Amino acid sequence: MGKNSAHFQIRLDRPSGVFYAGEVVTGSMTLQANGQTCRSLLISMVGEAKVKWHSRSKKNSSTHEGKKPLLKVSEHYGVISTQQPF
Repeated sequence: MGKNSAHFQIRLDRPSGVFYAGEVVTGSMTLQANGQTCRSLLISMVGEAKVKWHSRSKKNSSTHEGKKPLLKVSEHYGVISTQQPF
């Protein structure tokens, strides 16, 4: 990372990234802003459900799948109290 660069990373507590209905998504995020001052932070998340299953009868077999958007959220964290570079 250079002198004036930033790096942002989200790590889910479940590496597969698969969560089921009703489960809380947990993890951590890291922001490194070398040589920069951070005054606010905007985080946007999008989630979707994907399903896939196979059905079979004596003569036929089929694969079914679908996808549905479920979550679109933004959080804005206003003025951060520190004036020191991260």
